[in-house]
This record gives sequence, C-alpha cells and structure tokens, in this order.
Amino acid sequence: MEWKRPHDIYTPIQDEDPVMMKDGSCPGDVKQGELGDCWLLGALMVLATNSEMLQNLVYFDGIKFGFSVFRFFKNGRWQFVIVDTRIPYHQAKKEPLYAHCTDPQEFWVPLMEKAYAKLHGCYQSLVGGSMAQGMVDLTGGVSEKYNLKAPEMKASLEGNQFWKDLKKYSQ
Repeated sequence: MEWKRPHDIYTPIQDEDPVMMKDGSCPGDVKQGELGDCWLLGALMVLATNSEMLQNLVYFDGIKFGFSVFRFFKNGRWQFVIVDTRIPYHQAKKEPLYAHCTDPQEFWVPLMEKAYAKLHGCYQSLVGGSMAQGMVDLTGGVSEKYNLKAPEMKASLEGNQFWKDLKKYSQ
C-alpha cells in the first residue's frame, strides 16, 4: 500500500484535474474497497440521491491545495474534520485501497471516508457499524427502524396510516 494524492492517481485527460465531485452525485458513484465499512457507504449512497445534502458535508474542497474540510453531526453537534488529500492506494490494482468513486476523476468518496475515519480514530474503527447511525452522522437527522412484516404494523400499513405518519415526520 502507498499513500497518493488525487493528482498522482488520476491521469488527466484533456487537461482536466481531479475534482471532489463532478456533475452532481448518484448512488452508483460509490464503490467499496477492502475496508468493511459497507454501512457507511450505504449511508453515502442514500445521501448521493440528494447532491445538495451531500455537498453540505464538503465544507472546503481543497484538492488542489492538498487538504479538504468536511463536517459531520457527531455527539449532538456539527464537527469539522480537516484531512490531507493523501489516500491509501493499491499499487497492484491501480486504484484507491478503500472506498472510491466510479469516475476516477472524482474523489468525494475516499476523502469523505478518510475524514469520517479520522473522526473515529482510524480506518479500522469503521469496520462494522450501523447504517442508521451513519445517516444520523451525515444528515444531523434522526433514525428509526420499522419492521414492516411485524404483526403490529399490519393495521397501520393496510390503512395507509404508516405512510401518512412518514409524510408528517418528513415535514
């Protein structure tokens, strides 16, 4: 493993530089690497359906300066995390070792993963986790699970009350 900056990983085509995000975001942008943080990546995929919310996590896009600043909602408050842009790189595969973007010019996934790992102490602390907790940390919202197959949910689902409640909560 090596540590490389985006400019060392992305080979420019037509004088294009590596970027944080290009043309918005979508769930297909996220690719898992060798780290077992699929719960975090799942939360990033959900957030990628709303580029504006995702952009709110990128406080300062400093790829060209060698550092970036992200913000996460942790322990009841928004916290800023500064990371340099060096990311773990798998020399044999010629791609980032951990999570990365499908488009090799984009670097929001590996840099956000690095910042989140720094917030938690190290990359290994991201192995295994809760997607619900990841969503809270990324949005500042709340998370609740519902078992739609549970017997107590049957009446609420059949009478459309569950969906009415969800609409009310989202407002």
